[in-house]
Amino acid sequence: MHIFSRTTLLRFSEQHSDLSGQFIAWYKQIEKTQWKTLNEIKEKFPRSSILKNSRMVFRIKSYRLVVEFMFEAQRGFIKWIGTHDEYDKIDANTIDRSKP
Repeated sequence: MHIFSRTTLLRFSEQHSDLSGQFIAWYKQIEKTQWKTLNEIKEKFPRSSILKNSRMVFRIKSYRLVVEFMFEAQRGFIKWIGTHDEYDKIDANTIDRSKP
């Protein structure tokens, strides 16, 4: 599974030193497997939640990461990343960080 974009995770991790590479560890776990369903991912990441529109939210420390998956293409797109408090203010089913 290819995740777009690793740079987003690196930049966020640099700004939040308490992450200590945890987003990159998540990235490496997702990247090395060819997932077929959200439920398969949930088995590996039990603290994640399945959302609408082929999306999942991952809980990593006090942060949330929303990713939309396209299983046929083996791609995942980071739609949003932020703190738990910021997450409470968005609609994770529709947010798209690539749009203004």
